[in-house]
Amino acid sequence: MIGRAKSGVWCDYCKAAWGQINNQWHEKAKTPAWVSITSTSLRSKGIIRSYCQSHAESLTVDANGEPFSFADQIVAGVQETLNV
Repeated sequence: MIGRAKSGVWCDYCKAAWGQINNQWHEKAKTPAWVSITSTSLRSKGIIRSYCQSHAESLTVDANGEPFSFADQIVAGVQETLNV
């Protein structure tokens, strides 16, 4: 499921990139999330990943530079899972 991120949620990529210092998040790690994606697959059901607008845009382009929306990625992932 794809939706707008709730207020107060930070980008997972920014948190991973900037981390914490003395148990306090780095200021750049506190980038507000723009979109959140909740996994519905059996293996990762309920896991929520949130991205700022910059990271969301970078994640919606494939290796060839073509647009590959989150919705299309989810459909491709479901099809890949079913083909295994």
